[in-house]
Amino acid sequence: MATIAVNTTVTAQHLNRTTRASLQVTQSVSRSWSYTQVIGTSEEAISIGGDISTLGLATFTNMDSANYVVVGPDSGGSMVGAIRLKAGESFTVRLNPGTSYRAQANGSPVDLDITVYND
Repeated sequence: MATIAVNTTVTAQHLNRTTRASLQVTQSVSRSWSYTQVIGTSEEAISIGGDISTLGLATFTNMDSANYVVVGPDSGGSMVGAIRLKAGESFTVRLNPGTSYRAQANGSPVDLDITVYND
């Protein structure tokens, strides 16, 4: 078993507010999978491969310098947009096992770096 730690700090100086969140997850199976997928301007499935038997934490990073990308669950072959990553942004979230995910770039295709950890 392995432990994954996620620490986040968001500071809004103009509002004099800081939010901190910490999470530690113990994996039942110590596996991860990383891939950079080119996401086009039409919705497409996110390919999650490797030996990931149960979806756990995932980090998505938009590697583009200008365009945003929208990520969300698949619903009947269409994406339900849930996460917008502007150029250079990252987001860590726990994926729902058994759910497929899709993405769509805005403007021109972007490289979406994806790392998924087995739960």
